[in-house]
Amino acid sequence: MNEYPSVDSELLKKMVAEGIQQRRKSKDEDEQPERTWSVRPLTQDEKKTLARDRTLLRDSLWNTVGMSSLITLTFVLGRWPQNFWLLHFFFMIVLLPFRYYQFKQKNEELYLLDFCYFGGAYYSAFGTGIALFRVTTGIKTWLVVYNGLLFKFMFAFASGPLAISVYLFRNSLVLFHPGFATSVWIHTSPTVVMWAVRWGGGLGYAAFERAWPGLADVCGDVDPEVADSCMLDLWCDACPARRREFMVYPLCFYIVFWSIPYYLVMFHVLSDWAKRTGKSTLFQDYMAADTSAGRFLRSLPPMVQPVVYLSFHALHVLLSSGIGWIFWHSFPLHTAFLVVTVLTTIVNGSGYIFKVFSLRYYAERVEAAREAEEEAEVAAEKAVARADKVLAAEPKGAARKRLATIAAILIPYFAVVIVIIRLEIL
Repeated sequence: MNEYPSVDSELLKKMVAEGIQQRRKSKDEDEQPERTWSVRPLTQDEKKTLARDRTLLRDSLWNTVGMSSLITLTFVLGRWPQNFWLLHFFFMIVLLPFRYYQFKQKNEELYLLDFCYFGGAYYSAFGTGIALFRVTTGIKTWLVVYNGLLFKFMFAFASGPLAISVYLFRNSLVLFHPGFATSVWIHTSPTVVMWAVRWGGGLGYAAFERAWPGLADVCGDVDPEVADSCMLDLWCDACPARRREFMVYPLCFYIVFWSIPYYLVMFHVLSDWAKRTGKSTLFQDYMAADTSAGRFLRSLPPMVQPVVYLSFHALHVLLSSGIGWIFWHSFPLHTAFLVVTVLTTIVNGSGYIFKVFSLRYYAERVEAAREAEEEAEVAAEKAVARADKVLAAEPKGAARKRLATIAAILIPYFAVVIVIIRLEIL
């Protein structure tokens, strides 16, 4: 059975051809340099379609989760800053597996071996986890002997390399983008924890010591009240710390526990596998960057490139960790730096939302409209092809047969009608 009646085939072909010609004409006009745009209110059907858009629903859900988390973190930091480290530990054990899932989807899981995760996420999660184990069970590990020194290492890493990475990588606080929000958390939360412990979140170290006696061993044998005596001064030596505790010792820790293992794993153990599977790494991004450092690395022999790259990284850690020594002695400077860092993520996020993200959303909608138009054209062309097929398949003399069939039906009909009329007349 033919899909289209033979009687309507010519008309169908004409209508479809006119429709295609009109759409192509409109498309050509849209491609002209000068365009005229107009804005109209959405129809009810368009509003319903937009409301059912899965992308918008997903982003709305993530924005709700992000906003709720931000409100909770801000409230706890303002009301109970001495307990913020517990919330930090909880968020870390939730976000790190989620981060792995995100990177796994993009073939980027080797990013999790970078120092930002080792010196920030893993180190802080391990430290707060050990502290939680200690306060809940009363069991002290052998690390308690080095408690004060390990805390200074974390303070140096969090206030230096991690916090500066916010500026280097343009971390953006976009609540409906879980990847961006997680990056901001990884780089800023350890800094906030160190600020909340060292300065008691503005209440003084004594407030933290009263809540968790001997947990962090921040100022050693110095009385907490004495350590807070000059907290509001621009420089306070009441809780002393030596420069080498923030620069030399952390650098040795960095080399032994991260730099050397990272070199062996990334450039020897997993090197072939990473290349074969196309894994993304920060080293590759650094090499591909159109910067003076990237061009310099590319000019070196391949065997030397990893060593020079890690040397640059070590120099960055050494110099930026020294900033931690300054913040250790200055509550005003540390607080100002923390506020500026958080505001930077907000500004970057606002720029992303109103510039990059809005344009991306527009581009996605335009692309979807173009795809729909192309699908409509393809469907219309298929309809024309089917119509041509119907006409081509129609046998010669079919019109005459149709007329004969119609005549065979109508002639007896009219004959009967005439007979009835004559009988009525008679």
